Amino acid sequence: MRKHIFGAFILMLSGCASSGLQRARPERPLQHGPIYPSPLLDKNIQGSVSAVCDIYIDGRAHNCVITFSTHPLFAQAFLDYVREQRYHPASKNGHPVVEHGYTIHIGFSVAKD
Repeated sequence: MRKHIFGAFILMLSGCASSGLQRARPERPLQHGPIYPSPLLDKNIQGSVSAVCDIYIDGRAHNCVITFSTHPLFAQAFLDYVREQRYHPASKNGHPVVEHGYTIHIGFSVAKD
């Protein structure tokens, strides 16, 4: 029986009403998700993490604040992953801008086959 790890990655965007704003988005496909914490994987524990971050014009997430986490180890895996993830920054009138309040949610689940 093999275990497949899924880091279901869902981006929920903040409610900014600025006209002409193109929102930030991940740069590359999200097939390489966060590292599943071994102690939780061994026990088949699933969970999720949500955070609000600022996406700077360099494409990096800064000032991430965890708003929900089912386990501290998931929160740490989330932060480690988000620090490495790159985004196309938001833009306004064709120029990159910082996007504040960008919400990111990652679900951790284990599937057996």
